[in-house]
Amino acid sequence: MFAQEDYIIKILKLQDCHLRIIKVESEKINQISFTVVHATNTLPTEKCPVCKSNNIARKDCRIRVINHATVVGFNCLIKYHLLRYYCKDCSKIFNENNNFISPRIQHSNIVIQNILKDCKEICSFRSIAKRYHLSTTTVIKIFTENVKFGRLPLTEVIGVDEFKGTVGFSKYCFIIKDLLNSEIIEILSSRKQEIIEGFLKSIPKNERETVKFIVMDLWKPYRTIFRFWFSNAKLIADRFHYVRLITDRFNRMRIKLMNQIKSKLDIENNYELRQKLDIDYYFLKKYWKIILEYDGEQKNTEFYCPKLKRRIRKFDVLDHVLNLDNQLGEAYYLKNKFLTVINASTLENIEKNLLEWIKEVNSSMVRDYDVAIETILYWKQEIINSFIINPKTGNTMTNASTEGTNNFCKVVKRVSYGYRDFNLMRARILYCNRKNIVFKSQSIKDN
Repeated sequence: MFAQEDYIIKILKLQDCHLRIIKVESEKINQISFTVVHATNTLPTEKCPVCKSNNIARKDCRIRVINHATVVGFNCLIKYHLLRYYCKDCSKIFNENNNFISPRIQHSNIVIQNILKDCKEICSFRSIAKRYHLSTTTVIKIFTENVKFGRLPLTEVIGVDEFKGTVGFSKYCFIIKDLLNSEIIEILSSRKQEIIEGFLKSIPKNERETVKFIVMDLWKPYRTIFRFWFSNAKLIADRFHYVRLITDRFNRMRIKLMNQIKSKLDIENNYELRQKLDIDYYFLKKYWKIILEYDGEQKNTEFYCPKLKRRIRKFDVLDHVLNLDNQLGEAYYLKNKFLTVINASTLENIEKNLLEWIKEVNSSMVRDYDVAIETILYWKQEIINSFIINPKTGNTMTNASTEGTNNFCKVVKRVSYGYRDFNLMRARILYCNRKNIVFKSQSIKDN
């Protein structure tokens, strides 16, 4: 019998070695089948917890129904026969000593541990609550009561960005990420200047001085803030954002030409001209990826064109489109020249190559790049800094990791259909992202 009890205790993963199994039975509660385990404690209680007197007497026994983990596909309840004692000296009534369950809690420690383990996965609190037959509020309470989150220390290379939070009073949340260890340092409720500066003000100056590089997108307030608070750090513009300035402008030219052809097509009555305009419009609209692709990476692959009802090559598409408009052809050449400058340059020659490209654009007939050039000149030093090689990784520094984390944050938010409480959303994202978690409860720490 004792060996059988020992097996039951091991299967249920009950950590109290003084627990004794009385009986096991099946019971149906609210149309749900449960395996009910009756248990009691064999650890004797010798002293009053208040006055430390040995003059105690047994008062009564009460049954506490405890929600336990799912075992082999069956839901499990433990009916714990809890002994209560009476102190004859101080008249204090108290429960027996046990390591099985905490006071005023209706679920065992193993359930709490499993809930916290499930919270590490990207799923909603509601789905976890349904799994353990608990309310969503109870799962959130277990999560917030057992896990605490502080910011991580700043490192040499950090990335900053924002993501759409839709909580609190601001539309965008602000994120700071450690690009060396790929962990989130902190999430703020807003990207507003006063919120960011309030956070940076709380960081000691000697810690801020350890930061050497800060990678960011091309948002002017970021440059103002981080230049002031990080005097020793070099600001780096993320490569994706300043390359997109040129590609977006070229894409606008493609769309503008496409709409012009569409307008002509709507009023043209000649059949042959309509056929030609229809093919022109089709190529501009259908094969936009080929048009925007960097020619240094293009392969002249062959594919079937439904409009022409024959197989064509990528370069045939480019020849057809770029001959439609001289400015579009010239803009395509300048766009690819810019990408070549970015891909082939180093820290020593990027400034020279960039200024030469700007000079070539200014001497051309293409004026659609003027706004992008103004932005590039405004962020020139940060763009040059993006060619600095990180001595630890051996690569140039980009904000790709932070952008990926932004998507991760959105997924955590989306699976729960959004969060009303920013602090809860922040805690869940940090809990899912960080490798080392600090627990408040000692029983959780030990396991």
